[in-house]
Amino acid sequence: MNRLCDTHVHVFDPSRFAYVPDRKFSPATATVDQLHAQLAHIGADRVVLVQPSVYGTDHRCLLDALHKLGPVARGIAVIDQDTSPAEIEQLDQSGVVGARLNLVVNHQESTERAFEMIQRTEPRLPSHWHIQLHVKLEMLAALTKHIQNSQRHFVLDHFGLPDIAQGTQSARWKNMIAVMKTGQLYVKASAPYLTSKQSTEYSDMQPFVESLLNAEPNQLLWGSNWPHTKGTKRDANTPLTHIETFRNENDLRWKENCKTWTSSHWEKIAHTNADHLYFSKPLGR
Repeated sequence: MNRLCDTHVHVFDPSRFAYVPDRKFSPATATVDQLHAQLAHIGADRVVLVQPSVYGTDHRCLLDALHKLGPVARGIAVIDQDTSPAEIEQLDQSGVVGARLNLVVNHQESTERAFEMIQRTEPRLPSHWHIQLHVKLEMLAALTKHIQNSQRHFVLDHFGLPDIAQGTQSARWKNMIAVMKTGQLYVKASAPYLTSKQSTEYSDMQPFVESLLNAEPNQLLWGSNWPHTKGTKRDANTPLTHIETFRNENDLRWKENCKTWTSSHWEKIAHTNADHLYFSKPLGR
C-alpha cells in the first residue's frame, strides 16, 4: 500500500475564525472540507497542519481542524510568552507535536531575533515537541550550534529557501546537509515555487531533492504547502483589505516528480519519516 503524509498544509477559515490584526496579508478561504478534497486528490492519508502567521498565537482554527480531522492529523503551533501552560497542554492533547518559528513572513530575519525567539519558546515546550524553522539557509547557519547542542529535533521548511543559482555546492547548503546528517534536522521538500526559477514543472529542484536524499534519506519529508499563499513572492505594500488569492499549483505533479527523483526511497520520504516524527508518540506524551 502506498501511503502519503503531506507534512505542510494550512487552513484558513476567516468567516469562523478572524485573522489577527497584526498580520502581513489576508488570504482567501481554505477550509477543512476543502483540505479533505485536496488530500483525496493527491492520495494522502495523513496530514500535518501548520499554524499560519495570519492567526498569530490564536489556535482556535487549528484546534477545530485537528478535531474534525481526527487521528490522521497532527499540528504545529506558534508559542509566545503569553501562551499559557494550560493552552500548551490543550494543544499537546489535541495533536500538536511541535512549535514553529517563522522569521520569513514577518521579515524578522536577524540573528538576535532568532535567538530571542528560540530562548523564549524552547523551554516552554513539552519535551517531545520539535521546533519547526521557517528561516533561510543563512539563518540556519547562525543557529547550527544551538541545534547541535539541543535535545530536540528541528524541522526546516521549504528546503531552507536556497538560492537556486548557487546550487547544492554553496557553503550554506553544505552546512544544512551536515546538520541533517547528525539526525537532529529534518528538511521538508515543499513549496518548490519559492525557490524554483520555473513556473510549473520545477525540474530545477531535482538536484536539491537528490542532494538531500543522498545526504540522509531518513531526514527528508514531503509537503505541498497547500493552499499555496504567495509567500516570499508577495508584494509587501499590499493593503490588508486586499484578499490574496492562492497560487494555482499542481501538487499531484510535485508528488509524482519527487517520487521519480527519490525512486526506491519514496516510501521513506512519503510516509515512514513523517510517521516517525509526527505520529509515533501517543498524544500528550
